[in-house]
Amino acid sequence: MSRYPSLVSIDLTADTICITLYHSKYKYNEVSSIFLFRSFHIVEIFLQPTEACLDSGAVTYPLIYVSPAGTISVVLSHDVIIEMAVDRSIRVVCHDNFAAFMNSRGTSSSILHTKARILHTKERASVVALDQLQFSLMDSDYTVKLFYKEAQSGNQVMFMAMCKDIVHEASYERKTDGTLIMHINGMVVRQTRGGDVTVDARPRIILCSPSCSTVHVRSAYIDMGIQDDKAFVKRGLKRVHVSRSGMVVSDGNSATSMDHFGRIVSCT
Repeated sequence: MSRYPSLVSIDLTADTICITLYHSKYKYNEVSSIFLFRSFHIVEIFLQPTEACLDSGAVTYPLIYVSPAGTISVVLSHDVIIEMAVDRSIRVVCHDNFAAFMNSRGTSSSILHTKARILHTKERASVVALDQLQFSLMDSDYTVKLFYKEAQSGNQVMFMAMCKDIVHEASYERKTDGTLIMHINGMVVRQTRGGDVTVDARPRIILCSPSCSTVHVRSAYIDMGIQDDKAFVKRGLKRVHVSRSGMVVSDGNSATSMDHFGRIVSCT
């Protein structure tokens, strides 16, 4: 079991970004993923690591740092980043693939995917699926906006101190099968050797697979996901399933099917 002592420093001003992390020092000419908090906007920089000061010559995950926004970022393998706030709001990102968000209560969540978009609030949920089209995740990443709107975060000293305490108490271990298990902020993060990630903050759970491009978000209020060119939302007896061929809507008593032109095919 490995623990993270207090964060030492992050220098984002020099040409070579230097991250002094706990028991190891990593230096990159470029860094795999850094979030910069500037004037309440998030700038995401996705670059590949070119040099690491490790005996193995390779980056060892997980990496953790406290951002100037008063949030914690956990960088995993397979281009996965988990952002979390002190109140356990979560945002999971897989670069150029998908992003998912859930607030601390589970009353607000969202999925941004190349195949569909899902937005859920306590009162309603909406699904948008595109037929045979893909869109850039960088068009309008509302998961970022929701995360910083709903999460308890900020550049105040209080949040920075709380984040550093959380990181100091975090621990992780790697099983013999290559599975990474991390305990942080009352949550359990798992990543398999193949890259599949589970963020368990029961009753809230986010599951995703970078290789299969699937993502699943579940809480006491909602169950929704995107997989195999299909999107679904479930809330109690109410369900919506969307695919390239159309949509099926059910309230537990009746079901209506529509084709991709919006024409009703059947109603039972």
